Amino acid sequence: AFWYWNHNVSPSFVAQEYKPICELGHAWRLLSGATAHFDIWHVGLNMAALYNLSVDLEGGDGKNTTLYSSPEYLGINLSLVALVGAVWLLLQRNLLSPEKRGPTVGYSGVLFALSVISTLHQPTGVQTCPIPFLEQACFSNMKLAGVVPFSWSPLIQLVVAQVLLPRVSWTGHLAGVIVGYAYMWGMIPLLAFPSFYWPLLHMGFLLLIRKIETKSRHVPYKSVWFVGTTVLVLLSMLVTGGTFEAMF
Repeated sequence: AFWYWNHNVSPSFVAQEYKPICELGHAWRLLSGATAHFDIWHVGLNMAALYNLSVDLEGGDGKNTTLYSSPEYLGINLSLVALVGAVWLLLQRNLLSPEKRGPTVGYSGVLFALSVISTLHQPTGVQTCPIPFLEQACFSNMKLAGVVPFSWSPLIQLVVAQVLLPRVSWTGHLAGVIVGYAYMWGMIPLLAFPSFYWPLLHMGFLLLIRKIETKSRHVPYKSVWFVGTTVLVLLSMLVTGGTFEAMF
C-alpha cells in the first residue's frame, strides 16, 4: 500500500476487476488488488484486524492445532489471496450484472477468511461475539451432524460490515467467508502442498489459459478458466484423501 502511494499508482491499474482479469489476462491483479489500499482509514482498519487475528492464529510451532508457525501462516495468507480472488470472480460472474462489476481493492476478503478459520478453531461450545459494541450478541461454536464445525458469528459479522459500510465489496467479503468455511471443512486443504505453491499454481494456471486463448480464439477464456479452477480444487481434495479427512 505504501509503495503504491509513494509511486502515485492509480487504483484502476492495480485493482481487482472482473473484465481485466478474465478477459485481458491480468492475473496479477488478484495479488495487487488485495494488497492495495488508498485510504488511511482502510489500511489502518485492515492492519488492526490482521493483527488481532494473527494473535490467535500465528506463533505456534506447527504442532498446536490452534496455531500456525510463521512460515505456515504466511503461506496460508498468500494462498488465501489466490483462493478468495478465484471465488470472488465466480461471485462477480454469477451474482452481478456486467455494469455492476466494479473494481475493488483491499485485504478484507482474506481477513474474513481468517476470521472464519480463527472462529472455527475454537472448541465446541465456545462463544464468539462478532459485534464489538454488542457483547450480548454472542454465538456458540457447534458441530453440524456431530461432525462439521460451524458458527453463526462470521455470517453475522458479514451482515454487520455491509450495513455499516454499504459501499464495500460484499462479494469480496462473502468470498472470504466461503473460502474460510471450505478450508475448515477440509474442502480446500491449503497445506496439502507447501502453502506458497497455491498462489503460484493459480497465477501460472491463469497465464497458461490466457496463452491458449490467444492461439485459439474460439475458446472462451473465462469459461476455460472457471472449469480449470474447479478441476484444480478437486485435484487438491483428492491428493489429501477426501473432503473431511483433514478434520480428523
